[in-house]
Amino acid sequence: MDEEKEYWLEQIKIYNSIKCNPHNKYYEWQPARWAGNNSAVTLISKYINDIRSACEIGAGSCAFSISIYNYNNNISITAVDKSSKAVKYGKQIAKDLRIPIIYHKKDLFDFIGKYDLVLSLGVIEHYNYEKMVKFVEKCISLSNKYIFIAIPNQESIFFKNYVSWSEKNSKKYGEEHKKFSTDDLEKIMKEKNLEIICVDGFQMFLSEKNFLSEETKENFEIINLLKEKLYKYDKGLAEKFPDINFHKKDINSMTLAELDFNKDIRKKYSFMTFVLAKVK
Repeated sequence: MDEEKEYWLEQIKIYNSIKCNPHNKYYEWQPARWAGNNSAVTLISKYINDIRSACEIGAGSCAFSISIYNYNNNISITAVDKSSKAVKYGKQIAKDLRIPIIYHKKDLFDFIGKYDLVLSLGVIEHYNYEKMVKFVEKCISLSNKYIFIAIPNQESIFFKNYVSWSEKNSKKYGEEHKKFSTDDLEKIMKEKNLEIICVDGFQMFLSEKNFLSEETKENFEIINLLKEKLYKYDKGLAEKFPDINFHKKDINSMTLAELDFNKDIRKKYSFMTFVLAKVK
């Protein structure tokens, strides 16, 4: 069994094992992810308030597009992924959350269409440089207005510590990345004549309780920063952090805390970074 198929089968298995209302299941499973997505959507919302359609390529569960839809449900969402298991997983989540998403099982390089916003998260860094350039070119061919590309923040000590912890606990992070930074991404996009609008970071919290509670010393600085911000929005949550499992009810407080940091702090510590650009 190939690693990608195995990964999505594992995601489906975990998702189906969660015992709660289907409309809350994904939010309860990964609340920190939703907080990060909501933070990023808020950061770009003033730039993309004129879009009516969005297409997420290499979509998987299409979680980021779902956050966009939750922000503005007048946007039609399309998702493209070459993995049949990823599409199955995404369709189940969309059904449970009652969000209309048009899924296509197709290689993104073979996909044709036009959308106001083309977005991708955690995809481009898996390719070699030549294919990365073609990836950006493909995004341009699909976009009427905007392109949003997010990548793991490989330069963040938070990201590095998480990968190290995962390996140490036999929870292999599960994704092999080419060395690729936000600056590298921005450079390619500029070379392709895109107008860079916003560069920032997101997802400063993780839903994995054991990571921070077990690795408190290694993450002392980021824990203190997050704890200080949480106190402003949920004192009870802050007092328990980091020895806590987040829930859906905590998403708003985490989102507000993340947005309360300045851009430089988010870019330094966050798990993901993004570049939003406009097609000239």
